[in-house]
Amino acid sequence: HRGAHNDDLNGVGKTSESQVVALPNGTLRMYSRNTIGYISYADSDDGGATWGRSRSDQALAYVGNCMVSFINLEGVLVGPDGTVYKNLLLASYPKESDRTEGVVRIGSIAQDGTVTWLNSDDTRYSGDFAYSCLTQDVDNLERFGMLYEHSGDVHIRYVTLTVSDLLGETLPQPEAPDLQ
Repeated sequence: HRGAHNDDLNGVGKTSESQVVALPNGTLRMYSRNTIGYISYADSDDGGATWGRSRSDQALAYVGNCMVSFINLEGVLVGPDGTVYKNLLLASYPKESDRTEGVVRIGSIAQDGTVTWLNSDDTRYSGDFAYSCLTQDVDNLERFGMLYEHSGDVHIRYVTLTVSDLLGETLPQPEAPDLQ
């Protein structure tokens, strides 16, 4: 069922072409195209029937007015210091105003919904980059696929990425559940 329109845009301009991810506490987060220079999001505690106030994520500098892609990732990430990052997100979006300079980020979501972005917003794809779409390989959780529009040659491109491409780390298979 379609949820209610979010009327509390909180200065983010129009929102559209949204993608929804699940937060660890069951809240849904809708990341949306907007016009402010940072990616915006709104949260829903009722399964998407209603949406809270829009907010901008100041860590996600963005061209504005172009589709963004966000997905939840399966698995965990173990940092070089042994820190275990759970509840992972993968995001892709153009960084420059002419829909260029593609960025791919991995984030870890805390219980309170705060996202810690684990890699920088350095450009991964120079040149034309718009309308990206992400997926995770179910047979190899450390590998991802991405489609994006390369308007210079009017083609849709497909690339594969790994966690080590983005972070220099590996994404192990999900931890076995504790049966005690």
